[in-house]
Amino acid sequence: MECQGNARLPSPWCTSCSAIATPRCWGEHEVLTTMAALRRRLQGGVLQQAAAQLQSVQRQFQEKEAQNALTLLARESWSVTLQGGDRILTGTLRNSGDPADSLTEALCLLLAARTKLTEEGTAREREEGHINNMSTQSHHGHPVISWPCNNNNNNYYEAVAEATLRAAPGVTWIGGVDCGPNPRLTNWPTWSLELLKVAAPTLEKLRLDNPREEHLHVVHDMPRLRRLEMRVSRNESGSGTLRSNNLVLPALLPGRDGLRWLSVDGLSRVTLQSLLRAHGQSLEELVLWMGTEAAGLGRGWPYHCADLHVFVEQCGLRALRRLLLWRQLLGPRAPNLYHDPDECRKQCTEVRRVLPGVQVLCGKCDDAQLGIP
Repeated sequence: MECQGNARLPSPWCTSCSAIATPRCWGEHEVLTTMAALRRRLQGGVLQQAAAQLQSVQRQFQEKEAQNALTLLARESWSVTLQGGDRILTGTLRNSGDPADSLTEALCLLLAARTKLTEEGTAREREEGHINNMSTQSHHGHPVISWPCNNNNNNYYEAVAEATLRAAPGVTWIGGVDCGPNPRLTNWPTWSLELLKVAAPTLEKLRLDNPREEHLHVVHDMPRLRRLEMRVSRNESGSGTLRSNNLVLPALLPGRDGLRWLSVDGLSRVTLQSLLRAHGQSLEELVLWMGTEAAGLGRGWPYHCADLHVFVEQCGLRALRRLLLWRQLLGPRAPNLYHDPDECRKQCTEVRRVLPGVQVLCGKCDDAQLGIP
């Protein structure tokens, strides 16, 4: 099939997967053009019924909903983020002010009535509150590092980094450390490493993004760490990252009990296997971000894996009770880990055979939830 000029071929939509059709969908599922699929979805007078229901929305407003509606209508534009499962859609809702643009005003009314909007304060209030609350959060053992992506104030980032480091001694939980490069903090790799070292003696629960070899060594030696969530971004590449570095971790230090819960995305096969072997005597729950077999695809580990049963059998997971195979990646531009239902059933069966007594679940097929306890 050829496309001439700027004309675009209709996009195929798989009605079974509720997504853009893949080559496999053409042979196994019903595939329609996107417009045909949308027309089918809106059969039965959906739009006409919605128009009638909009008449009653305003009459049902409570005071807070009316305030939210007026706030939405008063701004020229709003940045919008919608998240459902692993899918995230972002865009801008523009209010032209044109009396003829009734659809935008109707959408604002509907958002105010149906979405239970909450206001978090101004950007400055959120920044000041985040910095001032760092020491308070540490009293509960929960210093959380969260960087607003739309903030370009370097002084703010420096202040939060300093406050976090001061709050770290004695904490039991750090919920979010990104060890990757940050243009707003020139000493970011050093700072994140120092944070882990300061918190290491008492830390029990940690979420870590984009660690490098030196970060992982500190985490590996933490004496009380029981729960670890670790992700290496698809954008993190090169000789210094754990996506391409085949680091082999040693056995645990004497006196360390080991992890009970672990979620891993993006480690090289060699590094992941050494990590699992080190904690095989204690690890009870494991989340692996892993695809199924996919012949002919060139992405490789962990986008697809044909011998997962061989891999886990070699890890000595003697205490394991539950294994969740997570198939989706988070983020609007992140490619999914490959998932084929037939290959998934085969993969899970083979894993159950080598891990008898372990509950083996697929995040897609079994609708299992991802989260750190």
